[in-house]
Amino acid sequence: SACAWVRKRSRTMNGWMFFAPAASNGVVAHKYDTPFKTDTVKIPIGPDGELEYKAVMKAGQTMVYSWEVNKGAVYFDFHGEKADGKGQSYEQVQETTKANGAFVAPFDGKHGWYWLNVTGEPIVVTLKLAGYYESHDYVK
Repeated sequence: SACAWVRKRSRTMNGWMFFAPAASNGVVAHKYDTPFKTDTVKIPIGPDGELEYKAVMKAGQTMVYSWEVNKGAVYFDFHGEKADGKGQSYEQVQETTKANGAFVAPFDGKHGWYWLNVTGEPIVVTLKLAGYYESHDYVK
């Protein structure tokens, strides 16, 4: 959706200033003490195989991601799990070759992807992450 900018007269400066409206929770920016991380991971999945890969994140941390398969297609479920095992699904797609997005963790926990290789051939998912997360790894 398009951002509806608000034009306001500034009391402290001569002229006009433009402000983006606040998000529903009032937060439009986060400040961190450390630089953001970047990682690229090549994830092999066997013929008709399945795999889960997740990032450990604290509530409010932000991650930007892109992933793509080298051939064929996958089913995927992007979801998160709290330490108590309760989870939340964010997106499910029956058959695709890639996904891109930005994500803000709604709770402390593990957030990531379940992929199911829907081809009879081995594939490789290339996952690119950037942002603020504690760690990332395969889920066993």
